[in-house]
Amino acid sequence: MKLFLSLIFIFISLSYAKSSDTLTIAAASDLSFAMKELISDFKTTSPNADITLISGSSGKFYHQLMNGAPYDMYFSADIAYPEKLLKSGHAVGEVSLYAIGRIVLWSSKVDVKKSTINSLLNDNINKISIANPKHAPYGARAKEFLQSNTLWETLKPKLIYGENISQATNYAVMGVADIGVIALSLAMAPRIADKGTYWLIPSQQHKPLKQGYAVLKRAENKPLQKAFSKYLKSDKAIKILSRYGFVVPSK
Repeated sequence: MKLFLSLIFIFISLSYAKSSDTLTIAAASDLSFAMKELISDFKTTSPNADITLISGSSGKFYHQLMNGAPYDMYFSADIAYPEKLLKSGHAVGEVSLYAIGRIVLWSSKVDVKKSTINSLLNDNINKISIANPKHAPYGARAKEFLQSNTLWETLKPKLIYGENISQATNYAVMGVADIGVIALSLAMAPRIADKGTYWLIPSQQHKPLKQGYAVLKRAENKPLQKAFSKYLKSDKAIKILSRYGFVVPSK
């Protein structure tokens, strides 16, 4: 009996140790390329780190986390979501502002650098992709940009919506849309950068895309979470984020 109980104790201990050495990150899809590089760079000094990255819509992740989704860290394209998680008791510590995002007009069909905002009205522009403004922060900013130029109502028939900014980007890259309002971080990603042109939308034409992350309660004492959180403040991490067009706040 003692041997059996000892084996059970060892099994539970090993299971706990394994779960403490893993990290599951839910990240807004504008971070998909940058976060993969951040994790890869982190692993150069922590090769045994077991990190799972799940990319998607900030708003959808928020609702999943409010219902107990088993993520350890949550990186949102809108800092308001992790702040709400903190207030509701689902997150611990402080919400960290890790970057400010930017939006661009991107196309593989027309040279947007030679176009104007009113070119969106042209007959050769039949479809414009944006992320869904209802739950994707980049979609909300795209809507604000079009509204600031009094084009939202006029262009509604041309709009196609992605569930998140990655899907909206894919619509533009694959030619489903003639132009996309996408994240600068995705426009600068190696797999996309050489496939089209982009024009940086003036930041005055939409609210700031303040992006923040929170640590969920279940990961409060995880050593791997603490190590990765510390790494995100390093010069190397900041350089990676800056390379993808994110404006990183000063330390």
